[in-house]
Amino acid sequence: MGVIPERIEVHVSGNILKNVKGVIVPNTNGLKGVKAAAIIGMLGGNPKKGMEVLADVKLNTYLNVQTY
Repeated sequence: MGVIPERIEVHVSGNILKNVKGVIVPNTNGLKGVKAAAIIGMLGGNPKKGMEVLADVKLNTYLNVQTY
């Protein structure tokens, strides 16, 4: 995309929404929840990695999550 979107929409099942509340999102210094996962994925995720989409997220990306 090249730019940070003003808004993103996330669609998950009720089960995912409930379960993710207690799961730490990888490479986020302990953040939890759908919002944290969506933001870190938008800012630094690598969709080519499949289930490891957040594996390459860098510290500066995590710091940018704090602004959202």
